[in-house]
Amino acid sequence: MEDNMISIAGGFQYSVNIDYDVGNAKKVASYVPTDAFVSLTSDVIDSLESLSTNRSRIVVGPYGTGKSHLITVIASVLKKSIQVENYSPLVGRLKQAGYDSFVQKFERFLHGEPYLTVLLNGNGKDLEQTFTYGLQRALLEAGVQDLMPRTSFEVANETLGLWATEYPSTLADFKSLLSETYETTYSNFYEKLMEFDHRAMSAFRAIFPKVTAGTEFNLFDTRDVPDLYREVSVLLRDKGYRGVYVVFDEFNKYLESSIQEGKMSDLKLLQDLAEMCNRSGEAQVHLMLISHQHMSQYATGLSDELLDTWRKVEGRFTSVRLRQSSTKTYQLIATVIEKEPVKWGSFLKSNEAEFHMQSKATRENGLFRELKEDEIERWVINGCYPLHPSTVFCLPRISNRLAQNERTLFTFLSTEDMNTLGFYLSHADDERYSLLTLDVLFDYFMDLAQKQRNQDSLGKSFLKARESISKMGASLRLVETRMLKCLAVLVGLEEPNFPPTYSNLEFCLSSGGQSDSEELANAFKNLVEQKIVYERKSDKRIHFLAGSDIDFRSAMDSVKGDS
Repeated sequence: MEDNMISIAGGFQYSVNIDYDVGNAKKVASYVPTDAFVSLTSDVIDSLESLSTNRSRIVVGPYGTGKSHLITVIASVLKKSIQVENYSPLVGRLKQAGYDSFVQKFERFLHGEPYLTVLLNGNGKDLEQTFTYGLQRALLEAGVQDLMPRTSFEVANETLGLWATEYPSTLADFKSLLSETYETTYSNFYEKLMEFDHRAMSAFRAIFPKVTAGTEFNLFDTRDVPDLYREVSVLLRDKGYRGVYVVFDEFNKYLESSIQEGKMSDLKLLQDLAEMCNRSGEAQVHLMLISHQHMSQYATGLSDELLDTWRKVEGRFTSVRLRQSSTKTYQLIATVIEKEPVKWGSFLKSNEAEFHMQSKATRENGLFRELKEDEIERWVINGCYPLHPSTVFCLPRISNRLAQNERTLFTFLSTEDMNTLGFYLSHADDERYSLLTLDVLFDYFMDLAQKQRNQDSLGKSFLKARESISKMGASLRLVETRMLKCLAVLVGLEEPNFPPTYSNLEFCLSSGGQSDSEELANAFKNLVEQKIVYERKSDKRIHFLAGSDIDFRSAMDSVKGDS
């Protein structure tokens, strides 16, 4: 692959795990900065000021927005987990993209004091356990575990150790009651206790009086989570840290399970923690939640009283919705698709006519109205090659509508699975001008579209296309199949500037000057005659005919004059 003219940017990976990748220098070096990155990072830097009261935020973005990679970069700077020089490629891209005013601010951020960065994940545990265990793990990783204040869990652990050495019979009675009452082994219980599992603590507290002549377990050294974090932040100042920064990834998973199980006590903890962060002053504690939707969106369907409670908690957090301009998305795609300069220059010269004709057709189509002519040339025609311009236009839009973890804009660009850019590049002939046309997106997103066919028009149109392909059977030619797939995308997207017309279908299936207009015209004529699609005379829009028992003439009569 190293000898290929076109490749995917080194280190560009479709799946990012903040916990694992926060110290990955290649991951940081491969990041392509966006407007969202600049905006959120600038906001985070401002919140690090001593007098800031804006230290609790929830970052919202659907699958495919690159939020995990973005947050990984920010967390790596906060944590100082990699050397400053490893950020040089990122700084270079920031300058290249015109973010000059932000660069100085970012470079000061790179050289600032570290924060103890606590990385959490919505893994189904209750919040108190998640925050307590996460803090202990972060302190241990930083080599300052001695700063962890004593908790009821630590006291329980010390008690069990004392029984093991001084009172073995008491420990034996405890194990016996644990097995009889809770049907669990001591080793399993102990493992849960060390993970700050409050069910394990409840079991310990319940059994304790039964093996100590009725004495209640003394919780003399317990602290609630906000106090715990505040105290640690104060202690960290003497260790060269400026404070604590908590990043809670996949917070939506916690929200989903919390609402389902009705964990109202966790809401109070979340609210108290957010308020403490915003008032933490010099002993800085920050909290960033990462979610696919806002809190209140997950709470729809609850009673008005519960919904109001969720909204109050949400109000304690600054909401940051990750949005990316279409222009920046095209630039991102172009940056990810790297070209070997010498080979690419020769290829452009050899295929000058094809590139010129595709550029002309794209400008005449009016698809990229927000771009200037030179930007269309630079970012879309040349930068995103071998993607067809219609593929470039539709990819981020389909991804925003349908994307889930296993299918996003990034997975399409970076993997070598079937129907991806990576697969295409691994089988393509570098010396031949050829475009990856829009129909490949139908194949790539088909499964996701079907899952959402009751919620999204893309799912409905994809289903109609699949039914139409099945109806035609063996008589269906490849060009007709590709036309139906492109039509499904255009119908489902419902883009005002890219309606499902024949001229747009012809554009989607063109490859510079190599499209066979006669073949396409015959294919469309056959689809009409076979009662698969019809063209509305009033606006030239093409529609699927649902069902094989529809009389074509009656269908045409019923839509005459439709607008």
